[in-house]
Amino acid sequence: MKLAWGYFHLWYQDWSETGDEDLHRSYKLAKEALADPKATPFTQRLGHFLLAFLETYFKRDVQKALAEAKVAHALAPYDVELLAFLPEVLVCAGWHDPTALDETIAWTQEAFRRDPSGEHSWAHGYTGWAYYYKGQYEQALEHAMLVREPWVFDYALRALGHAAAGRTDEARAAVAKAVELEPSFSLTYYRKWTCYPNSPATESEVAGLRKLGLPEF
Repeated sequence: MKLAWGYFHLWYQDWSETGDEDLHRSYKLAKEALADPKATPFTQRLGHFLLAFLETYFKRDVQKALAEAKVAHALAPYDVELLAFLPEVLVCAGWHDPTALDETIAWTQEAFRRDPSGEHSWAHGYTGWAYYYKGQYEQALEHAMLVREPWVFDYALRALGHAAAGRTDEARAAVAKAVELEPSFSLTYYRKWTCYPNSPATESEVAGLRKLGLPEF
């Protein structure tokens, strides 16, 4: 299972030289580990945790991704790491199943309650996206601003949130900050790293960011 996670991290951190081949290796190894009748509860938890991400980013199967996330959560409902990380899978699926947005908010809030140190402040980004998709833009921005070390997708959320609230200058400034942070950030970059590139949510976000000046390449 460690090797399966290793291959996934190569892709997730953009360190992979073989792209989807590493995702394929990760998926195969995770499935094999879970098929072992002697798999420990810890292995099962890590396996379903990993498969939730692989069904999202590799198989692009939103229903299976949600199912794997819920299995992992059921195996360790009080694990702060799962409560903080798995909402990425949930919020990605919000365009397909709106109840996943409520679960995103509930799971991240539970993570913050159990670990008030702020170590998982990046998970506020998932909370923010959930509120954004629910049309609650001020709450979305509130959580987006709580991310201590924001990355380009956090600035994208700020940009889209400000734009939805009618604050175009602030929205354009957030896009400019994202490009300053990562000069390769573009609409192509956005599509590459989003969860479901062909979803209605992604198309709407790309259209919004294009209006705010994010370049195509």
